Amino acid sequence: MPGVQPLVFLGEVDDQIGGKALAFQDTVSYVRFGSRLSASQGIDEMEVCFIPYEEVGSNVLTIEQAASQVAAAAQRAIALGHPVLPVLREAWR
Repeated sequence: MPGVQPLVFLGEVDDQIGGKALAFQDTVSYVRFGSRLSASQGIDEMEVCFIPYEEVGSNVLTIEQAASQVAAAAQRAIALGHPVLPVLREAWR
């Protein structure tokens, strides 16, 4: 199922293989503790994602792109009659 997770952009960082990545942090810990890149407390409660540049535009969207994707998903659900996922407890393999 698609999902939306708001993140705060922290900046560009060096990745472990000598390249560059974009760092993002969950909004709650950012508001509570500030940027993980300069934090001295709350580190265990911070969720930080390091995203390669090639994922921007597909896995990482601007707020406008996310709104457009959510609206499109809503239209698909309407067109399909609001389908319900089957529960496969017995038939799961």
